Formats: sequence, C-alpha cells, structure tokens
Amino acid sequence: MVWGVRPQTFGSNSFGRYPPSDLVFEIFFLSKFDRIKGRPSFKRGITLDFKSFYLLSILNRFHGERSWSAVYHLLKGKRTSQTIQDGFLFRVHYYFGTMTALSRDELLSAIKWFEAKELIKTINAEHYILTPKGCNELEMISQQYVIPTGLNGWFYGRQGKLFWSRLSLLVQALSHLSRNVRKYYPVIKDETALHWVKRFLLSGSLRKNELVDAVRTELESVCQLLSDLEADVLLQRLSGYQCYGLTLSQMSERAGRSQEEVHLLLQSGLHRMVGIVLERDDFSILKQLLEGTETIGLTASAHKTLTLLKNGLSIEEIAFRRRLKPSTIQDHIVEAAFSNPYFSIAPFVTPDEHQAIAQALAQAKTRKLSAIKTLCPDHIDYFQIRLVLAREGEQ
Repeated sequence: MVWGVRPQTFGSNSFGRYPPSDLVFEIFFLSKFDRIKGRPSFKRGITLDFKSFYLLSILNRFHGERSWSAVYHLLKGKRTSQTIQDGFLFRVHYYFGTMTALSRDELLSAIKWFEAKELIKTINAEHYILTPKGCNELEMISQQYVIPTGLNGWFYGRQGKLFWSRLSLLVQALSHLSRNVRKYYPVIKDETALHWVKRFLLSGSLRKNELVDAVRTELESVCQLLSDLEADVLLQRLSGYQCYGLTLSQMSERAGRSQEEVHLLLQSGLHRMVGIVLERDDFSILKQLLEGTETIGLTASAHKTLTLLKNGLSIEEIAFRRRLKPSTIQDHIVEAAFSNPYFSIAPFVTPDEHQAIAQALAQAKTRKLSAIKTLCPDHIDYFQIRLVLAREGEQ
C-alpha cells in the first residue's frame, strides 16, 4: 500500500443489509439502520486515506513534545506508566490500543511519507510537528473523515473485547436454540467465553423465549443510543443460524470505507455500548456479560500498590514490601491519579504546592516536565508535578 493514497472504493456508499430471514435478524434487525447515508463525495485535492488521517491526527495531538514512539505505544496499547501518563496529558487515552496490528515499520513508513509530502517536520530527534501545509491538509480532510467519537480504549478496550466475545456467542446460541439446533461451530474460539455463556444459559431464571425477548429488547434500546454507523457495523458482525457475520473486508467493500475505518467504528460502538451498560440500570442482561471484567483502567501492578496504599502503608513501605523502587510506586500513584478523577492527591501535594505548580503550568504552556520544574519552587519534585498535571488536565 502507498501511504496516504486512498484506495479505490467498491459497491454501495452505505453498509449492506441482511434480509431478516433468520431469527438473529428477527431479534436484532432495527429499522433505524435503513436511514444510514453514505459518505459525501470527496473534494479535489484531498489525498489522505483514513489510516493516514488517523495517524497524522494523533501525531498532531502530541505537539512535538513526545517522539513518534509515543504514538506507536499508545496505538499498540502498551500498558506502561509513561504511555498512561502521556495518554491523559495529551487527551489521547481514548485511542489506547485501537491499532494493535500496527507495526513499527508501518508507522515509520507513514512518517517518512508525511515528511516527504511536507506535512510534518522534525524539531529534534524523532519529534515531529505538523507544518502549515500539514495543518491545512488535516483541516481539509477532517471535512470528509471523522474519528469515531465513542472510542475509549483505555477504560473500555479490554472490557469491550470480553463483552463482545460473550455477546456474539450468546446471540449465536439463542439463534440456534430457538431452532432447536444444538450442534454448531462457535463463531468465536474462546474457551473461557464459551464456558461462561454455557453457565449463563444453564443458570438463568428466564425461559428460552423470555431470554430471547429480553436480549432483543435490551439490544434494541442500547443500539438506539449508538451512532447509526456504529450500530450497523456491530449488528453485521453477529452470526446466527445459517447466517454468518460479515468480515472487516466484506463490510469495507460494501461501505466503500477502508478496513481501518470500519475497525475503528466497531471499537467505537463497542466502547460506547460498554459505557452505557455500565452507567445505566435498565440493561440487566447485557450488564451480566460484563461480569468479572475490569472496571478501572489500571495495570495489575498499580492495582496492588493502591491496595497497600489504602491499607495505610507509605510509599517507602510499599516499595520495601513489593521489592520495587520508590519511584515505581510513585508511577503507580500517578497512574491512579490520571485514571481515576476521584483519587485524592492531597496526601502528596499541599494546597500551596498545588497552586504553585498550577501557576507554573499556566506560565510554561507546555507539558514538558523539565520546563515546568524550572518555574516551581526548588522543594517541589517531579512526582508532585505529575500529580497536579493529572488534575489540571481535567479542567
């Protein structure tokens, strides 16, 4: 593939429709999806494809203050304190883990292409900013491409994958059971999810027809709260009796959209759906599909540190017990501050220190810690600056 060049599109400008001939579509075929409109025609002079648009957009969010590796680790979903901190500082945590198949070579090729087209320029080793031409091109292409707004990879990425595995298997099972067909090949080869769905079906208090009605009602309701495209791509991935969900390639061809865009639409719809189900009380069946999944975006190591912190241990005591450096424990605390807006930083930063750091941040007009540190009183350390950044970044 040549970076930046839009591939030829095929077929209709909107996603195709399944005939509602099978039970899975009797349950989930919603009339609102007939109103989906295709993408408007492109204006002349706009040459970026969706993948290039997405990468250039995220590179621009870092304002040259992080290297291109930060973009790579963010999109790959690398769970490190630095990636987490950068994600929240630059408000790109929504895109965490949204392109796990991206390779370093692919990203480097894209960057070289952007540079050759004078869309970006280096400001120091491996740090790039958009040129005026790049900013103009990004603004123009933004009239045609839009990053799906439901993406929330840091909080719902891992939850969404497990939720989707269970939902897909449950829909397939109900479709076959309603036809009294008990032998079929599962659409997802995930033994853990398969066992969970089997237990769910066997332990449920609802009869088969009641469960079908309940799932249908809840899915209809939650899909009404998604965008048309998000709901459409999610429904077309579902499989049932003698009916198989479309692949990314098939949906891409039918829609005249790239596979990368379809993939992001799927994730966006899934993240939005998980968020809705978690926040509301009227999705009792769907909420059960989230049983046992993470509810807070913390690494496992940070979670252990927070547990000890809640038990009253100091940073030094936690470091000694866990055989880690105190700086690592501080990283965990910063991670918690970024991930949880209700996490209190008061034990580590006094009100006066908070105010001094906030003033330095406003004066520095940058997210570079070293630049902010020079504007703070000498006794303030980087740990405290990062904690205040976590709070000030929410405003």
